[in-house]
Amino acid sequence: MHYHNRILITLLSGLSFLVLLTASFPCIGKNEAKGKSNLRDEADDKADDPSGTFDYSKLDTMGHPRLIMTDADFTNLRTKVTNDRFSNKTLYKMHKMVMDLADTYVNSTETISYTFDAAGKRILGQSRLALSRIFACSYAYRMTGSAKYLNKAESDMQTVCDFQDWNASRHFLDAAEMSLAVAIGYDWLYYDLSYETRLKAHRAMVDYALGQAPGHTWDGNWNQVCYGGLVADALALYEKDKVICAKTIETALKANAVAMEDAYSPDGNYSQGYMYWGYGTTYEVIMLTMLQKIFGSTNGLADTEGFKKTGEYILFMAGTTGKCFPYSDCSVGEYAKYAMWWFAAQENDPSMLVNEMRLYNDDKYTDAEEVRLLPMIPCIAMNIDNLDDITSNPPKSHIWSGNGETPVVLVHTDWTFSDTDKYLGIKGGKAASGHGHMDAGSFVYDAYGVRWSEDLGMQSYAALENALSKAGGSLWDKKQNSMRWQVYRLNNLAHSTLTVNDSDHRIDGKATIEKVIDEDGELGAKLDMTPVLSDQLASAERTVKLVDETDLFVIDRLTALRDKDANVQWRMMTGTTVTVEDGDIKLTSYSSDKTMYLTATSSDPSLSITYTSWAAKGSKSWDISNSGKTVAGYTVTIPAGTEVTLTTKLSITRQ
Repeated sequence: MHYHNRILITLLSGLSFLVLLTASFPCIGKNEAKGKSNLRDEADDKADDPSGTFDYSKLDTMGHPRLIMTDADFTNLRTKVTNDRFSNKTLYKMHKMVMDLADTYVNSTETISYTFDAAGKRILGQSRLALSRIFACSYAYRMTGSAKYLNKAESDMQTVCDFQDWNASRHFLDAAEMSLAVAIGYDWLYYDLSYETRLKAHRAMVDYALGQAPGHTWDGNWNQVCYGGLVADALALYEKDKVICAKTIETALKANAVAMEDAYSPDGNYSQGYMYWGYGTTYEVIMLTMLQKIFGSTNGLADTEGFKKTGEYILFMAGTTGKCFPYSDCSVGEYAKYAMWWFAAQENDPSMLVNEMRLYNDDKYTDAEEVRLLPMIPCIAMNIDNLDDITSNPPKSHIWSGNGETPVVLVHTDWTFSDTDKYLGIKGGKAASGHGHMDAGSFVYDAYGVRWSEDLGMQSYAALENALSKAGGSLWDKKQNSMRWQVYRLNNLAHSTLTVNDSDHRIDGKATIEKVIDEDGELGAKLDMTPVLSDQLASAERTVKLVDETDLFVIDRLTALRDKDANVQWRMMTGTTVTVEDGDIKLTSYSSDKTMYLTATSSDPSLSITYTSWAAKGSKSWDISNSGKTVAGYTVTIPAGTEVTLTTKLSITRQ
């Protein structure tokens, strides 16, 4: 029970008892006087608790809140952000961000409606709006007791619970995110919600989510998000519908274990890249936090091979120019990764948050893709010591590598995010992976405050889905000749990699890391690209390395097929001005006076290297503009049966 800022005077036999005074931040429950048990017991499921992985009987008497935070946790957090705010400045900043967001929603006239996106497929935008509003306002009410936050959250809960459904049959992500929204509101506000709202939430969570899940299977980030939302429903609602809730949790534990292994094993690099790491991993840590809070265990999920290393992977995925390494379907800009607070809390290691605080200080923290989950940060950050010392603890490593579904090697030279800090990202893998592009062998390169080698990033799904569907194809068909690969941004022509004989990469061909280079002033990697180009080359090996933290070398050792010449296009996507000159290519930054020179040599001097540039644009009606981008590089023809080594150098000095 909450008694904050109340004066409880108990009169027994005409005697006055002690007046109880507590903290300055109230957490008032308007229905508390009725007693928890009376409210719960009105519709509790009286059946025996199902047997399973966990002792579900704990939920019968646990009360609310219990998802992520308990009543005691909120009391502790209120103390830290009020009484101790000057010794917990970072925690207070995170708390204040959530409160500001909640105030924005309270004052907003924007409505939540059952509205589909441009593709006519998703209500995901509305689910995310509901989650952002309900989560933030529920947090604000728990922290202040102000009725305006309760009223806003309850009104939004009623709105979405009155929907005809949560679109589970067409796009389960919509139902999953709505599930988390309603579960948080239901659990955190339980004793202060009207009985009508609780009944509506109960019905909606069962009919629109839990009851719709059987028969569905998900992998990748879908698995994490869908089960994250469903488990939240099941844990919040357990004592009302024991069988379906316990079954949901048991199913989630089994299915999620497989998805986590696929996503993170063996080394922690997320198979679907930076953006989807933020999506899937944030939902993952929310689910793990809920399980740990209630049962004291994640049933081994948190110990999945590679998972504890994945925080460092994301540290290295941020470049030095405000851009991430946006391979696969991913937006280009770097943004906050809320799940990093969980990893920092697990290790009690504030150095994991160096990127997060840098983004916060640049006023970019609420621009995150996952802003709707912002309240989880103070809830987790309260458990990290020495938060105010984050900037004095930069990472110590300068190279990171990971194998698995999508191998990568990542380099940061000094972690100052200044002109002296060089950043290099090198990618292997295959196009047929989840959200994959034909980008095996591609690289991004930041130096002197400029990104010289780029990745264009993703193109918005809705318009593409419609356009390809009208043309008789599908964006999500990943066969070799699928129309997906006719989208310029998804094809090898749009990436800093090799194209041979104008052919697409082999979608099932996987580029693997043959060697991680970390020696004698050299940082980088050697990739075997033969499977990716096997229909055009007998063998292909690419080495990308930074030498003496000054010059970048890309060394391609290629062997043509016995019966076929190989016309090689060495392509590098860039956002600089490209000038083809006599003997090299001059690259000039649009935003500064920085210049880089691209030069190439062949192990066979008789072969003619022709420097050139290509327009960074596709030929189809669905291709969008890539304004300010150009492809720089050269062409060379390797005779049939011949092995040639091409050495390409990027340097600020001209040879």
